[in-house]
Amino acid sequence: IMGGDKYFYRYDTIKNTNWNMVSVVPYVDVYGESISLCLDLVILVLVVAGISYAIAYAVSRSTFDRVIRLTKSIKKVEQGDVGTILTVEGTDEIGLTMQAFNNMMRRINILMKEKEEDGKEIKSLELKALQAQINPHFLYNSLDLINCLALERDIPEIVTMVNALGKFYKIS
Repeated sequence: IMGGDKYFYRYDTIKNTNWNMVSVVPYVDVYGESISLCLDLVILVLVVAGISYAIAYAVSRSTFDRVIRLTKSIKKVEQGDVGTILTVEGTDEIGLTMQAFNNMMRRINILMKEKEEDGKEIKSLELKALQAQINPHFLYNSLDLINCLALERDIPEIVTMVNALGKFYKIS
């Protein structure tokens, strides 16, 4: 140490002479560049790490937001809103899941419409069947009343005709 600065020195004798060689190099010259390079490297690593973190955060946030939208849509369907359709973003697994969700919802809506139409058709057919049952029953009861009146008034021809017509309606 000379004058507060650190130095490296080396002392050697030169062969075949009486001369000695002394080398004195300031400590800053030897390690100064190394320290500067280390600081630059630390700063570079911190910048790259910060940029990598920002990119990873943006990608994960995008993925997380799509998962949240998909989950909210599923909850809407659970509550009965079967008209829910998502805007599909991306072609990764989450995007494919969103597309499959939309396809499933479209199919559910088609099946619900088919079921509603089938229900209306069943009700219509039940009503027609009921009407078909009522009409012959009404006619049979009317014939029975005519038969009673014919018996009461002693008109055997009408009784025979009404009985034959009644048997016909029972068979049909």
